[in-house]
Amino acid sequence: MLGEFYSRGYHASVRYTTEEEKFQFPNADLAREESLPVRLAKKRFYIHQIAFLLFPGNFIDVSGLIIGKGGTYSQAPTRDRADDKSFFPTQLLSTLANVSQDHAIYSNHMEVVKYALGVYRKRNLCGCEICKKHQKNHDRFNFRNFKGVVKNLENAGIFVPIDDESDFCLTPEGNYVFFEIDYLDPKRVAKFVSNKKTVPKETAHSVTKLLARIEELKRITITPASHP
Repeated sequence: MLGEFYSRGYHASVRYTTEEEKFQFPNADLAREESLPVRLAKKRFYIHQIAFLLFPGNFIDVSGLIIGKGGTYSQAPTRDRADDKSFFPTQLLSTLANVSQDHAIYSNHMEVVKYALGVYRKRNLCGCEICKKHQKNHDRFNFRNFKGVVKNLENAGIFVPIDDESDFCLTPEGNYVFFEIDYLDPKRVAKFVSNKKTVPKETAHSVTKLLARIEELKRITITPASHP
């Protein structure tokens, strides 16, 4: 199973971690492979960490990021962002979500469907037994509860995709788990974690440090030390 294919999306593919990756990040089960500018890759890593810290029942635990060959890069304090045009192989490492393993097959069998007014949506129109069975899992979503979860996340500054069913699933305990994050509002997150009644002090401290790292990414140039 080590290194084997797991699923594929528009821009990235997901596979099981290799033995070397597992040695570096013992808690990681999956590696999302995608070519990205270094700054964006690091920002996405921090955003996923923030989401998991605040809502561990609704997000995957992202434990590591590998950039290029060996993940080596250098940082220089300059506002020159020309390096954002350069893309490098990245692996975003995470735990396996507590959802049905059929979700990966269900996602792989999805296709893009064109609707009125030129709107495109990913839908699963597959008639195989696995997809039909897993569709029942999505059909049992309580839309009101789902909207409530999404609203709570947005109140905390975390915005998730809701139109693509490959981006979320339901756990056996009834939690909605999101695999993607559309956008994070730093100011709204900072306000949310400032509420001591809602967020434990240790969690708020960790999130604040991650927000500072995201802010720092705006002020530095990250240039990979060696091109893959």
